[in-house]
Amino acid sequence: MFIMVEDYQENYITGWVKLYRSFINWEWFTVPNMVHVFIYCLLKANHKDNRWRGIEIKRGCFITSYATMSNETNLSIKKIRLALSKLEKSGEIIRKSGNQNTLITICKYDTYQSFNDNEGKQKANGGQTEGNQRATNNNDNNIKNEKNTLYDEQLFLKDWNKLRFEILKKPSHVKRLSNYESREQFKEISNAYTQEEIHNAMLGLFKQQIMPKGIDTLRTTPVHFLKEFERYLQAYNDKNKYLYGDKKE
Repeated sequence: MFIMVEDYQENYITGWVKLYRSFINWEWFTVPNMVHVFIYCLLKANHKDNRWRGIEIKRGCFITSYATMSNETNLSIKKIRLALSKLEKSGEIIRKSGNQNTLITICKYDTYQSFNDNEGKQKANGGQTEGNQRATNNNDNNIKNEKNTLYDEQLFLKDWNKLRFEILKKPSHVKRLSNYESREQFKEISNAYTQEEIHNAMLGLFKQQIMPKGIDTLRTTPVHFLKEFERYLQAYNDKNKYLYGDKKE
């Protein structure tokens, strides 16, 4: 078996999925992006029912966003959309899109990922203890990890610098958050919101023409943004007449 990470314990805790040899006969097998996206979906899907923000996420399903998928696969959002569209047309998945996220269901998940009693007992892994077997639930933390496992401070600041320059035409070269409070605020936000939502909140700051409710001083700095994050996200979601420069006071 090819192990992606040399740390056995990490592989064991994060779990595994099946990939049958017949996969080579799949109609999309010769299209690299299709293989990439479909295997990604298999790896991200819940292996058992779970809940997220009051929504039941069934086995074989997962919540994501195009921005998150793009970030984690290194494929453009355009390529992600195209691959998912083809997978949907050929009956591999079903998509249900909301305002911020997309629910993806793998149609034949039980066929792809069925297991017998011996496999369920993890005999292939050398008969670990019952306590360790519980750690093999490959998606127990899928909903939590879906938030932004790869969206760290550096990627956030890269997005910040790029978007600030694109919208405000002002060069920005922030390389690190300046204080402990801001770093803790970023951790809290990145655990609670998707990368797409954080990006939208940036738009809510950079494209505002008036002060959002409850803000006395508007500053285009990461420290200010993180402190007032929810207000700027709300400003984006409100799409008020002063947003995007449609109208000025």
